[in-house]
Formats: sequence, structure tokens, C-alpha cells
Amino acid sequence: MKTPGKLQIKPLMGIDERIPALPNTSILMQNFSYDAMTKCWHNFVGFEEFFHKITRPYPRSWIPSASVDSIYYYQRHNSAQQWLLYEQDGTLYYSDNIAGTFTGLIPQPLSTDRHIPAANECHTSYNPFGKYCVITNGIDGALKYRGGNRVFPLGWDYRPQSPDATRPLNLTTNPQTYVESTNNFQMGNNEIGGTTNFDTQSFQGVGSETKDDTNKYYYKVSFVNEAGSESPISEASSLVKWKTLEITKGTNAYTNTACVTLQIPVGPTGTIARRIYRTARNGTDFYFLDVIRNNSDDIYVDYKADTQLGALAPNDSDSIIMPAKGARFSSSFKNCLFLDGGIADGSRIYYSSPLQPDTFKDSAYFDVGTREGGDVTGFMVYYNSLLIFREKAIDLVRGDALNGFELVPFISGIGCNSPHTIVNVPTLGVVFLSKDGVYRIYGGLDGGADLNVVKVSDPIQQYIERMAFDKLPSAIGIYSSQWRELHFYISLDDGYQLDTGLVYHLDSDSWTIRDNTTYKIKCITTDKDASLIYGMFYEPGQVNKGIYVISYDRRAGTRQVGSGEGATYPDALPIVSKIRTQWIDFGEPFIKKNVKYVYLYIQTTGNQNIQCTFYKDRQWYDGISDSGKLMQRADHTLQPVYGEGSVPTQNNFGVWDTSKWQDKLLTQVRYAVDLQSVSEFAFEIETSEPIVLMGYAIEYTSKGAETIGGRT
Repeated sequence: MKTPGKLQIKPLMGIDERIPALPNTSILMQNFSYDAMTKCWHNFVGFEEFFHKITRPYPRSWIPSASVDSIYYYQRHNSAQQWLLYEQDGTLYYSDNIAGTFTGLIPQPLSTDRHIPAANECHTSYNPFGKYCVITNGIDGALKYRGGNRVFPLGWDYRPQSPDATRPLNLTTNPQTYVESTNNFQMGNNEIGGTTNFDTQSFQGVGSETKDDTNKYYYKVSFVNEAGSESPISEASSLVKWKTLEITKGTNAYTNTACVTLQIPVGPTGTIARRIYRTARNGTDFYFLDVIRNNSDDIYVDYKADTQLGALAPNDSDSIIMPAKGARFSSSFKNCLFLDGGIADGSRIYYSSPLQPDTFKDSAYFDVGTREGGDVTGFMVYYNSLLIFREKAIDLVRGDALNGFELVPFISGIGCNSPHTIVNVPTLGVVFLSKDGVYRIYGGLDGGADLNVVKVSDPIQQYIERMAFDKLPSAIGIYSSQWRELHFYISLDDGYQLDTGLVYHLDSDSWTIRDNTTYKIKCITTDKDASLIYGMFYEPGQVNKGIYVISYDRRAGTRQVGSGEGATYPDALPIVSKIRTQWIDFGEPFIKKNVKYVYLYIQTTGNQNIQCTFYKDRQWYDGISDSGKLMQRADHTLQPVYGEGSVPTQNNFGVWDTSKWQDKLLTQVRYAVDLQSVSEFAFEIETSEPIVLMGYAIEYTSKGAETIGGRT
């Protein structure tokens, strides 16, 4: 007796490679995106040129024939200012925002002869800090970018030279510089021409006003850059010494206070001021004297009395030479800039003074090398903590600069070797790629909350197990609120590039994959609209190169037709998408079934012909393919179709201003299968045609026959 049955799978979910798995998941879903409103999967995904106004007509000779090694979209003032930074062929470029778009000008170089990362190295890191973007890669010196063509070194490379102080001459025979109370410079001995009458003047100067007193002074200097950071203070100048004498001018006698002439060193690029410090008479402590608000004047005349000195000078330990010249990663936390020590000093973490990214105290560091876990591999701010990722552990920095920071352990045995896969995702927490899977950190430490870590990649564990460990440092990750997707791009097996994308869809709580041998994503960022902008991996002879955007335009960039001057460059063909369903046993795997029909629950997309291939009993090598069906309703008048792709025999070409515009409609498209004696059933769709799929149904019958006895 036949027993009819029908199994409905909707909505369809993403990949789950576990056995057994839920029937509404998939074994494979490649190059699809999810729409939360309709609960459908669609393949309206492709990529196109970012600089589209200056990339056509071809060829694009201004784009180097090389991979884009790093990329970052830097914005300030609620996106009123925007710059795209990227590295290609050893040059760091920037592109200005022109009238709300980056397409007006060819990108300009900022820095040349930069390190090109190897296939197993992480790329350059970019981190905003106040009005700057900090750029580090562990090889080239760290930079601060301030928009446009303004880029400065991070930190101070050296201490200023000591100021050269000139000792006042014998004030009896050759009076040195005098300064009026009106602060106008005057010289004695008729040096400005004519006879100067000092009888009615009062004078300012350095030193004691008591005759025969000895005056001893030292000077120091420091630089100040546009970030407000003060450099290490210089060594003291040589001793300036003289004795106060009495001189006569006109009919008046004065105890002469001198003016000391200083030669001030000029600071490095980015210096906007220099601060001068001086001891009090015969003292040893230094106090603020004055500031020169430029980086050009090299002569300063000191005429200030001790009573005009300011606060104590900083100690030598308050600002030191840049301690992390080889920094690879940076983060802004509690108004301080945190840096790792680089490859040679991988267990150190340095932090700057508050709001001063170039100023580091000699005691402002942690060393994680006292505990197991390996070197520092990345940072991420999470609530009231700074997560310190290491090779096999995660630590936390708590506190603040005023009360002191402290380093506390969080978890051992789980780490991150891929610094650019550490991503802060709304509602999920911090998500990162480890050697054995993708994890998320959620919760907190304040108000009684607990900080937790959980693995989220179990459904795609077979891809995780195939990851090439030596390529993990080059793996990348990004979250887009526009797509509601979290992307990781990794290298499988022994791949020499990032060949596979793992995509987590927040709205479906499931994973799909992307064929990155087509996209060729090497580095990726998001703009103010959360668009996914990426730098492409380049191979010789490749037409697509430079910067691209993942878009809803179903094309794979550009292709070349013909050669030489007659070559044309139309849009490339759409990317191939693929779905493999789970093996369905209909709840009774030991009962043989006769599968009759498969129904696809789709939204109409026009006259696209979608072919299905059907399989039985976990055998992927001998499937039965259908001739294909149109993605239109079978029992209604065909909807009009506009543009290319319409089938002439269907007679449903759309005519602008005549045909009625219609919405996509939910419908069922039936495929005849007729597979006999099936224990488990699955089917596959592989197409470059547009498809919007909600789920499917399988219609079958059964006579109750059971699986035969096992082999002996």
C-alpha cells in the first residue's frame, strides 16, 4: 500500500556540516546573501570598481599591476571628512572625499618604499586616535595621519640637543643686551646708532640685583608637536655664570642684570613649538621659562627674573624616545594609545600619556611574558576593558591613566593568530578567529556581569580544520551593518592566497561561504554606509585590479573582449552560486521512499532557467539533472521581463511606459524527480542566474519496504 508524504523545509538556513544536522540547514551554500524581511536567500551579490569615474575607459594605466596589501576607510566629524587609505606595490596612497564621493581624483602617494607583507604576514594596521589615524606594520616606522597629505612620524625619535647658552660678557666694559620694561630690545654702547639715554628707564634681566653676587644658570629645551605631545626633555646646557656688577648710565648707577642669549635647536617634522626650561639662580631644579610658538626661530634672549618662572619641568622619565618603533598593532583606550612592542619585543605593551599619542613614560608598559600564552597578537576595546589577544591566551587591561592601569588574565588555551579577524559585532560582542574555530566574547565585568567566551563555528568545522595555520596571520575579517554579515577570509589547505570566505549572517544565525578565488579579496574595510570596500589580490594578466566594492550588482567586475586598441571591457559575467541541501531521511531512514517531486519556494525573478540535480543515499557522483524551469508562476500569465535575458518564445518582453510594473511574487516551481528506493535524498542548485529562494518541499510515496540486512 502506498503512503503519500510531503516534507516542507522553510525557511531554509545556512550551512551545517555536522551529522546529523537539522533538515532545514544546508550542506553547502555558496555566494548567497540573506534577506531578513522575506526570509529568503538571494544571489544578488557581485563586485564592481570603486573608482568607477576614473577607471573607464580602459586600460587603467594609473593603477599599479600589483595586489592591494592593506586598506582603511578613515572618517571624522560624522563622516563630513573622509579619506580612503590603502597600500599597493609598496606605496601608501590616500584618496580625498570630493563632493561626497571618492571618484573625482586619482589617489595620491603618502609614503613610498614601504614593506610589502608576505603571504603569511598580517597587513598594516590602522587605528583612529582623536584627530589622527595611527598606521603601524611592524617594519616601517609608525605614522600619524591627519587627512589630506598630512602624515607625521609617531613618537619621538630622539632627545633635543641642549640649548647653547651664551655667557654675558664683562658688563662693565661691554654691556650685553638690555630689555626695557616695555619689552623693546635695546643695546648699549650706541650699537643701534646715536646715544641711548637710560636715565629714565627701568630694565629687566636675569640674575641677582645685588652687587658682587654670583649668578649660575642652566637651560633645557623640549619640542611640542601638533598632537600636543611633549618630547623628551634635553640634557642641561653648559653652565652660564657671571657676577653682578654695578654700571653707570648717564647720571644713574645700576646693578646690572644680564640677558642670556640662547641658540635653540629646531625640532623634527610636525613640531609646532619649543618649550624652554631654566633653573633659578644657583639652583638645580628646572622651571618653565617660555615657549617659542614656531619651529624656525633659533635665537632666544632670556631676560626673565626668577619670579617669572613657571611650573617645574618634566622629569627625564615623563617622556622618552619612542619605545615601540616596531609596533604592529595599536588601540585607543581611556584616552591613551596602546601599542605592542613589535616582533622583537612581542610580549610588551606600551601606552601613552592621556591625549598625547607621542608621549610615553618610561614606566608605562606591561609585560605579558611572565605568563604562558605567547606574544601579543592584537587589541580590541570592549566595554570598560581592553582585550589583549595573544597566541594562546587573552588578557584584559582595566583601570585608567589617573588611577593606574592593571593587566589581568582572562582565559588561557584560546588565542588569536589573525589580528585582522578581531571584530566588534553589535549584539554578538567581540568575534575572532582562532586556530580551532571562530569564538565570540560577550558579557562584561561591571555591575556583577560575567565575561564569557563561546565557540560559534561548529556548523562549519570542516572548513576550520582545513585552515592553513601558517597563513592565519594574513586572514582578515569585517562586519557590515548594511549587509548584516560578518566576513572572514581564510586560506584553506596549502593555498597561497585567501581563497575562501566564511560569512556569518546575523539575521539567520547561520553560515555560508564565498568563493574568494573570484572576488580575490586580500584586505577589506567599510565606509560610512557600511559598504564593503576591498583591495584585490593581483595575478599577472588579470583585468580586475585595485579597489573594488561588494555590491548587489550581479557581476564579477570587468572582463576584456578582444585585444589591442580594439579591445572592449564590458561587465563580467555573474558569479556562480551553489546550494546543496541536507541529506533528508524523512524521519525514517530505514524505510525506502519513492521521491516524486521537488517544489522550490521562490520569488519570481523573470525568465531565468534554473536547473536542479538530484541525489540519493549520500552518493554525489551519479546525480540526475532536470532540464530546468523558469522562475515564474506556472499557472498564471507570465510577468513582463525587461532588458536582456528574456526568452523570445515566451513573448513576455516588457515595454517601458506600456507594461505594468509588477512586484516579485512568491510561488512554487515544481521539478519532477522520480527517484526509486531512496533512503536519503538531497538536491543541488548551481547557477549564475538570479534566484531568490525561501525553501523547498519534497513529495514522495512509500510502500513500506525496509533497508535490507547488513553485509556479513
